[in-house]
Amino acid sequence: MNVIILKHENMKIEIYTRSMNWQLYKLSSKTILLPYKKNRCRFTSADGYFYNNIMRSSADIILNIDEDAFVTDNGRLKALLEYFLDNEYVNCGVPDGGVMQIRKHNPIVTNPFFNILNVKKIKEQFNIENIKNNYGIHKPEFENYAPQHLLKNQYEYDFYEPYNPFFIWLSTNFKTLYLDAKEHKDGLSTEVLNHEGDPFLLHSWYSRFYLKDSLHTERINNLYKEATNLELQNNVTFLDKVIQKIDELGMKHYYPIKYRIEKKLGTYLL
Repeated sequence: MNVIILKHENMKIEIYTRSMNWQLYKLSSKTILLPYKKNRCRFTSADGYFYNNIMRSSADIILNIDEDAFVTDNGRLKALLEYFLDNEYVNCGVPDGGVMQIRKHNPIVTNPFFNILNVKKIKEQFNIENIKNNYGIHKPEFENYAPQHLLKNQYEYDFYEPYNPFFIWLSTNFKTLYLDAKEHKDGLSTEVLNHEGDPFLLHSWYSRFYLKDSLHTERINNLYKEATNLELQNNVTFLDKVIQKIDELGMKHYYPIKYRIEKKLGTYLL
């Protein structure tokens, strides 16, 4: 398996998370093993996070991952990122309606619990006034961009979320990679599939109840444990390859990541 830091080493890739719970962020962050800088964004609104954080980033590519989303297979996430870059997509995510039973909103919008965004490309045309003035209400022509091949549940071309104009603008002006998903066995969480139809991420929903509601807290903790166990099964070889390539290239700025991976692998082998 090729390591992702080699294939697109000319791009600045970072991970962003809109976070309101430090304990939950620590759990989700542990499941992301790709060697990119992680940014925790606090005190942001749902749409301000994109306008004031994502679009002001110096990164070329951003993986936007919620703090209640747990990566179950970093190798498959890596493959998705490579596919995204190789095929010049600008946005990637799961439709906010028609795919997940828990969400019945606008299918043109990719729900921002997980996205890959080519921020460098987006900035070439980004104009917040244009977005708010021209993409804040539904137009019939927008429906041509809905991923009909994925829609299997209820949906509505609504503007339920404040970030909808941003994602409508993205989907109607840039190339979007829509992902499929299925309901988790717990009846609430979502299992996301990559471009090859392989599961790589679990999203719990209801993060606002973490450490406040015992049922949701237990459910989210169980989801984290499941993700960690799946990662163990799938990615020990992947992690070994990452360490090997870091050593071969003498990439000293990745040594802290190498140390954490080696420590994790050591734990795995106990």
